[in-house]
Amino acid sequence: MTEEQQEVLTTEEENTEQQPAPQEVVEVPWEDMAPLVALRQRLIQAEREIAARLLEHEKRKLSYLEHISALETAVIEKAKELQATNGLDPEETYELKMPSAENEKGYFIRKDS
Repeated sequence: MTEEQQEVLTTEEENTEQQPAPQEVVEVPWEDMAPLVALRQRLIQAEREIAARLLEHEKRKLSYLEHISALETAVIEKAKELQATNGLDPEETYELKMPSAENEKGYFIRKDS
C-alpha cells in the first residue's frame, strides 16, 4: 500500500469516527404530527367513500345487466312464438326483419345453412 492510499484510508476512518451515529428512535411531538395525522384521516375517509361509491355502481350495473339479459331472453322467446304461430319449422333458421315504423309488417326470412 502506498503512502497516499494510507492517508486516504486514515482520513476516511477519521470522518467515520467524527459523524454521530444515527438514532434508532426519534420522538416527534404531537404538534408536529397533528397535520400529518389529519391528512391521513382525510385520505382514509376519501378511500372509504370511493370504495362505497364504486360498490354501489357495480351493484347498479349488475342489476341493469340482469334486466337487459331478461329482456333479450323475452325477445327471443317472443320471436320463437311468432315463428311457431306462423307455422315455420323450428329446425330451420330464420332471420326476423322488424318493422321500422308502427303498423308496418315484419318478415321471417329463411337462411340457407
